[in-house]
Amino acid sequence: MKHIVLLAALASTAAAQPLETELRFEVRRFDPAHNTGWATSLNALPGDHVEVRAVVSYIGTSTVYGLGQIIFQPIIADWTAADSIIGTPGTPGGIGIGPTGSNTSTPPGYVQDLPGVYGRISPWAGANTTTSNFYRGHFHENPNGTGRTYLRIARADVTNWIGIGASSGSGAANNTSGAGGVTIAQGTLGAGRPTNLPPQNNSLSNLIVFKFGFVIDPDSGPRDLTIAAPIGPYDNPVIGPHTFRQPDTRWYNAPDQTAPGLHRTDVLSLDAMVHIAPTPPALAASLVCIVLATRRSRVRVDAP
Repeated sequence: MKHIVLLAALASTAAAQPLETELRFEVRRFDPAHNTGWATSLNALPGDHVEVRAVVSYIGTSTVYGLGQIIFQPIIADWTAADSIIGTPGTPGGIGIGPTGSNTSTPPGYVQDLPGVYGRISPWAGANTTTSNFYRGHFHENPNGTGRTYLRIARADVTNWIGIGASSGSGAANNTSGAGGVTIAQGTLGAGRPTNLPPQNNSLSNLIVFKFGFVIDPDSGPRDLTIAAPIGPYDNPVIGPHTFRQPDTRWYNAPDQTAPGLHRTDVLSLDAMVHIAPTPPALAASLVCIVLATRRSRVRVDAP
């Protein structure tokens, strides 16, 4: 089942922005030979290496010139301690997701969109990360009273579950404000863009901004993993009750702009699903047919 999470329920509140940004998660089974096969659902086996990507599109009717910023915290529902996130070499403990740094650091804090390479995709590393606030996975057992377990991806210093923490001040980043999530930003757009920044991206649809990978527990039984993002303060069927407010997304509304912020929107989030079945359905059906055929054969042989 694919959950579609809308912030439109908040439209009646003064704080609500127009619902004009789509954040879509897609999954595929890793294959080093190509970067195709992405979809919103995947049938997988225990031990499979699964890749996830976050894809952003503008779905409004205003005139905008490029994505400026979006912040989100990907979660995987029904994660277990035996599943494993794929870390990036060179990050603290090798557990970071993507290199530390920014669009202007050496080496850069972004990666290219290639199989098996994870982190913020170029040019979306406008926010600097360090050895203390790099992106990593956090494991949570029953954090919301639903009995479920989760992996949540955010800054290393944002250790609280969604909606928990101080409501103001510096502690609000852990984790009420949502500002401690994965920050996607590209910096100055158009004239005045520094030459040490990667080429800007003016596309408005299907922007691949972030990727991560994980390995399913080799001994896993049947279960479904849901990849989602908490968007607004309501009861989410995947994430459970929380009071988390997703920071608004910002698009440039001029071709030459130093700071995104003049066109702000709320977000439509589309989940992805990984169905884990220890025995592939086709193989299971074949085995059943073989067993039945063997039994019928035995009956014919043994019959007088």
